[in-house]
Amino acid sequence: MVVGMAGQQQEEIETIRSRTIEVKLSDADVKRISEKAAAHGLTVGELIENFIGDLVCGTYSNGSDERMYAEQWFERCWFGMFPDLTFLRYLIEWGGLDEVIGAWENIKSTEENIQTSEEALASGVMKGRGGRTYTWKDLTNGKGTPCYSSKEEWEQEERTVISDWREEVEADKQTLSEYWNEYTEQKKEYKNGTFEEEMKKVLDYWQEYQSFLDEKAEI
Repeated sequence: MVVGMAGQQQEEIETIRSRTIEVKLSDADVKRISEKAAAHGLTVGELIENFIGDLVCGTYSNGSDERMYAEQWFERCWFGMFPDLTFLRYLIEWGGLDEVIGAWENIKSTEENIQTSEEALASGVMKGRGGRTYTWKDLTNGKGTPCYSSKEEWEQEERTVISDWREEVEADKQTLSEYWNEYTEQKKEYKNGTFEEEMKKVLDYWQEYQSFLDEKAEI
C-alpha cells in the first residue's frame, strides 16, 4: 500500500514523544540558550525541536527557506565541509545500513545457535530456560506425541538445521563483504581503517540510535 505525504506525516506524528539526548554545554551557554529560547516564548527543548525539524526536513518544519538556511549552516561547519568517508557514512548515503546491521546481527545470533546445537549433539543433552535440561526423548508435539523415534533421527535433523544455519551465515558474510569491498573501492586513494574498526563505528551508532527509540514515553 502506498502512503501519501499526509499519511506519512501522520504516521510520524504518532511516534512523537520525549527523547533524552545528552548535550555538553558550559554554564554560560546554558544561560544564553535558556534566555534566547525564553525571550521568544520557547523552552530549550522546543527550540531544538524546531531546528532539528528544519535541518532534516522533518515531521514539522518552519518552511522551505528555514530548511535551506539550516542546511547551509550544516554544510559550512567543519563537520559538513570536510566529512571523512567512513563505512558508516557510506552505508547511510547509499542506503545499505539496515541490510548490513541485519546481516551482522543475524551472523551473531545464528553462530550462537550453531554452537548451542553442536554442544547438544556432542552431549546428547539440550538446555532450556531456567537451566532445565532434556534429551531427544523429551521432545513432543502439542498432543504429547514424541517428535523422534530414535536418537539418530534427532541427530540427523539437528545436523541438517546446523547446515542450513551455516549457509545463512555464509550468505550474510557475503553481504558484508560486498558492501565492504564497494566501500574500500571508493576510498582506495585514502587510508582505510580495518573492517573491525569501521564496523565498531557502525555498531556504536546503531546502539545509540536504538537507545533513542527504546526510551519509554513518559506517563
